[in-house]
Amino acid sequence: MAPLSNLFLLLALSSGKVFANPTAARLGDLLSIVSIDVAPLVTEIVTTTKTYPATAPTSYTSSTYDTDCQCYYSTIFWWTPHPQPYPTTTPHTTKPASTVTVTKTTTVATTTTVTATATVTAPCTPSLSCDKYGYLIQNVTLFQVDLSTGKFSQIANHIGNDKDVNAIAYNTLDNLLYARQGAEIVRIGSDGTVESVATSPSGSGGNVGDIDTDGYYWYGSSGSVWYQLDLRPGSATYGTLLSNGTADTLGLSIADWAYIPVGGSYMYTAARNPASIGGTSLARFSLDTKQWEIVQRYPRIGGNTWGAVYGINNGTLYASDNTNGQIWAFPIGGGSPYLASQGPVSPGLNDGARCVLNLDVN
Repeated sequence: MAPLSNLFLLLALSSGKVFANPTAARLGDLLSIVSIDVAPLVTEIVTTTKTYPATAPTSYTSSTYDTDCQCYYSTIFWWTPHPQPYPTTTPHTTKPASTVTVTKTTTVATTTTVTATATVTAPCTPSLSCDKYGYLIQNVTLFQVDLSTGKFSQIANHIGNDKDVNAIAYNTLDNLLYARQGAEIVRIGSDGTVESVATSPSGSGGNVGDIDTDGYYWYGSSGSVWYQLDLRPGSATYGTLLSNGTADTLGLSIADWAYIPVGGSYMYTAARNPASIGGTSLARFSLDTKQWEIVQRYPRIGGNTWGAVYGINNGTLYASDNTNGQIWAFPIGGGSPYLASQGPVSPGLNDGARCVLNLDVN
């Protein structure tokens, strides 16, 4: 139960406004039904004027942005005002005419009952913990994948607005996933909770994405169109487009990319080669020059779409084959890749992300 002094501050009846500190709105500290003595029952003419947010039981919402967790707190208030109007005044007249008795009775309720229950309807999205797992999105289903064994488990299905999710990325600054869903850039929590943070400048397009360790989200369409968004928590330009452009993909079919700090200012990918060559190429996109370059070709490996890639800051890029579910590990400096595990086959869209700073894959 909140102290009575706090309740008076909350009600602010004279202005008809109710304020609440969103950071204090915790489920364990919600206000309960409170009764305040107003007046005893009286038999006289009484005029009482109070200003309420509404003249009938109602609810209304106050929304406040919290810069610490980059989220909105929505506080819902339920209000039950005084009974209005008061019971009517009824005159009674008795005869003879020389004697008139008028009884005016107004009954005032002895209590005012206010239910001011504050509920956090859009809490801070629950974060991940920079664990060793890859996070795979297939259409609207989010999975956790052990890259070393291929074992996977479903976290949530039909996430967000149930539109296809792609260009998923891991932000090491807040340990949350980000992606494009429809025309929105969304934040995804550890339980699959989705919150929109910006409008996608590319509309509903974009299938590659990752976030560098400075908090910039690089995403785009098949590596040929790219966008740079600011996803640095607390930044004055958070959620805004900083730059964009196009690039020559050198004939490669690119479906995802990953940032690996030890590999320099690049996004790395395993890409399908043109049919005339066959197989796979390890390639990288320079965040400085905005140009693609091929690190090494592997004509006898793959040949299908590598829809999900995961970076590890030991210089390894893991890539998942959409068609057969194989997960391969590629040294980003070139050299011999190897089959790491057997993961899930993609039923359609397939995209991956991982906390690149976690070096544990076993």
